[in-house]
Amino acid sequence: MLEIDNKHLGKKRDVSTNKDEMYMLVALACASNSVDPSTQVGACYVSSEGKILATGCNQVPFGWNEDEFPWNTDPQYGVQNVKYTFIDHAERASLHNSAASISDFKNATLYVTLFPCKECAMSLINLGVKKVVYLNYRECSEFDLTKILLKRCGIEYVDFKTISNLCNVEFNMQADEKHNIMIKK
Repeated sequence: MLEIDNKHLGKKRDVSTNKDEMYMLVALACASNSVDPSTQVGACYVSSEGKILATGCNQVPFGWNEDEFPWNTDPQYGVQNVKYTFIDHAERASLHNSAASISDFKNATLYVTLFPCKECAMSLINLGVKKVVYLNYRECSEFDLTKILLKRCGIEYVDFKTISNLCNVEFNMQADEKHNIMIKK
């Protein structure tokens, strides 16, 4: 056993994140990478062993120049809400970034900054994901359908605000030589 003199132990930080908070912060960091001018969504899949399997954000399909993407409704495409027709949701886009095998997602948890749509929920179900932790929720019929679908398939969904009291995180890489991160709970 390692013997350490008590006078050299020092004091640990008073405030740090728990695992749920850490994974949601990863999802938020991913959301910050989205170029969508109105909605930035990030996703982080975590295995039942606590390993990050995949991360991503809502984005245009690979090969489509995001500078030429119709972010607003445009009559030339003949489709209402063009963005929503073509954008790849964070839940799916993150899977394209993954080196994990499909079986790794069995019993995984998805941390996502916006409650999933019905189509993404079906993908989660087929992957074997067992829990969804979401940060934001919008009242709409689409999300009501998602709740029914998840519940019927035995997938737990949890509002992040009910499991965390994390309210403010400041990343100031210029703060000091240790690059401290300030966390307020």
